[in-house]
Amino acid sequence: MAVRRVLYSSLINLKTCLEIALKHHLPHLCLATIIGYLPLSATAASYSFTTLIAPGAATNTQAYSINASGQVAGYYSDASNKVHGFVESNGVFTTLDDPGATRTTAAYSINASGQVVGLYSDTSGTAHGFVESNGVFTTLNEPEGSFYSCL
Repeated sequence: MAVRRVLYSSLINLKTCLEIALKHHLPHLCLATIIGYLPLSATAASYSFTTLIAPGAATNTQAYSINASGQVAGYYSDASNKVHGFVESNGVFTTLDDPGATRTTAAYSINASGQVVGLYSDTSGTAHGFVESNGVFTTLNEPEGSFYSCL
């Protein structure tokens, strides 16, 4: 009876239920536990694909992140091989070039508020992390100054 009370408690997670069921050699209870955690109805998810080509892209446009609003963050290369970050929202591309960047600004993630994180390289080729929020770039460096060592 103790097992039954635990299984129906909303505070106990699936792992705990499975551990109890297996410990007490109750394989059917284990299966019932798994089924109890499955969604009541299974519906097929539908997806659509959209090709993104940033204006000014010569060789590639790479998307790295999408938020719940459908904003996409990524980067593209222009004809001179300079890399520019971008945010695409409803077909409108906004180019992101960190003021400290000389050849590369790459956007890797975008959150629900539209803040973007990525990296840029300066004149010496050193990579720096950044956060961009409403057009304002904030450089992020770990104490050693190497962004890559924290990836």
